[in-house]
Amino acid sequence: MRMRFCIGLMLSSLLAVMAARGETVTALRFHCAGTAKLTANTNLTTLNQTLSGPQAVGFQHFALNQLATLLSHSWKTGSNSPPLIDPLLTDLLENESVVAIGPPESILTSFVTAVRVNPQQSQLWNTQLGKLFGGSGGESKNESSAEKHWPRGTTGDFWTISKGNWLLFGQGTELAPIKAEFLQKIGSNDSPAPSLGTNWLEGDLDLALLAPALPEWAKLLKPAQVHIQIAPRGNDLEIRGKATYPTEIAWTPNSWQEPKNLVLTPLISFTAGQGVAAFLQISPQVSNLPDNFLTNQFFGWALGMMPLESYLAWPVPEGTNSLQKLTAELPPFVNPILKNLNKSQVEWQPKMDALVWTGLNVVSPTLSTTRDNQRDYLLLSLFPNPPATKPAPAALWKELETRQNLVYYDWEVTGERLQQMRLLPQMIWFRPGITGNEGSMEGLVAKDEMLGEMSPKIGVTVTEVTRTAPNELFIIRKGPIGLTGFEMVELSDWLSKAGSP
Repeated sequence: MRMRFCIGLMLSSLLAVMAARGETVTALRFHCAGTAKLTANTNLTTLNQTLSGPQAVGFQHFALNQLATLLSHSWKTGSNSPPLIDPLLTDLLENESVVAIGPPESILTSFVTAVRVNPQQSQLWNTQLGKLFGGSGGESKNESSAEKHWPRGTTGDFWTISKGNWLLFGQGTELAPIKAEFLQKIGSNDSPAPSLGTNWLEGDLDLALLAPALPEWAKLLKPAQVHIQIAPRGNDLEIRGKATYPTEIAWTPNSWQEPKNLVLTPLISFTAGQGVAAFLQISPQVSNLPDNFLTNQFFGWALGMMPLESYLAWPVPEGTNSLQKLTAELPPFVNPILKNLNKSQVEWQPKMDALVWTGLNVVSPTLSTTRDNQRDYLLLSLFPNPPATKPAPAALWKELETRQNLVYYDWEVTGERLQQMRLLPQMIWFRPGITGNEGSMEGLVAKDEMLGEMSPKIGVTVTEVTRTAPNELFIIRKGPIGLTGFEMVELSDWLSKAGSP
């Protein structure tokens, strides 16, 4: 059980960062070695220790039940079916599997799953599915395989096929070519997909096909095709991705204009980007804001002394003029949104000589001007600048200056940043959809206890995004969990509510 949550994290996070490599019938396709492979890897000390704590194990049980409940809603099998689905998810997550899922219009009725199981597990699948769907509506056998069907009317039949050491489970006929491909490869190679080699997971996802099913924030990404590989590297998981866009993306690198004297220590996270708007689908109202940090360079950082010490700075031609332009254009755009969200607003406060976000629970983020190394910057602060301490080490800036065509860079001490990100939404109270699905109290408590148990000593995670061709990005991440602190908070939040109405 202790590794189920890990696979849930990994496979769910793929929905936000991957896209398919030329497949026209599948929105998502992946090949995973299974969580048992990670559990057996004695080098992954941090990952295994983090996910084996008592609160983490408790949340894994809860999250697995939420996923089973979500499937029961999708399959319309009734409120008593999650216990029947639970052992099937266990097999799928722990063992080697290959999965293909159809495009959004058929995402609940078009999939093919192949899982490597022994004969006893194969029998368990057929027994549990028979109980779920009301008995088998048809069965056929030959020398090498056995197939069962469960009619579901217009939504597409469920079916299983046992062949060799694999059990195939799916719904609908739209992916019949994929089903035939899996069976043919199992017959010739004893596997529906090529060997993973040293990788733990390979996957493909098409953001264009999946757009209707993605959360709103993920729809900000321009549709691309991305291939992802995840592999253990010592104590870390390394994630590599290649995003390919259908047309050339207009983007030009510039010399970095680093605010070296603004970024202080003790530093627990640092982020830099340039021209990221080129890879986003943002509204004209946002993209046309004067001196926009999304179309410019930006630098974000957090200090380790308290959760609110988070900052964002970006260079502007002339600080006072830039702030005056934003003062004229930003409030009319954002204030109607903020009023509906939480009755807050952005307003100019002459005594502070700053734009201030007022009406929040604990803080009043400010946007002001500052200057460093003879350059003007706009500085967004959640907390007043601390007294001067040592600036960030020179090695940090070399990470930017030694990488050509760098679009995005992120470094963090994940354990400490996780605990900050766990508290920040509560302190700022800025969560879109705050009146929507809040999940059960049991899920809220289980999630909070699990996140609170995670050690601040979880090590460093580094993410780099580099433009490698006019229509291509290369993404690499290396870290002990494979996710950033923010991603772990958001994903655990989703898992805690996945089965809620």
